[in-house]
Amino acid sequence: MSALQAEIRAAVQEATAPLMRELSDLRRIVEAQSKDAQPEFVTVKEAAKILKCTEKTVHRYCDSGRLEVRRDGHKKLITYASLVETAG
Repeated sequence: MSALQAEIRAAVQEATAPLMRELSDLRRIVEAQSKDAQPEFVTVKEAAKILKCTEKTVHRYCDSGRLEVRRDGHKKLITYASLVETAG
């Protein structure tokens, strides 16, 4: 690398360093907000939409223990955390 290239690289890094720090801060803020925005539970219908499968498949996942379920009367509510694990 020539001296000129090294100088240019150093100047660019110096000029972009504050922007990179700001970008990093913004990413952390967005991640924190998106985590807060996630629901604790989703319905079978919502889970099927997220997993791109049928509601029957979601019921099978619940019955097999693949998805963590809570009940609200007769209604199955799937924990969002288990849904993310299954989808991921």
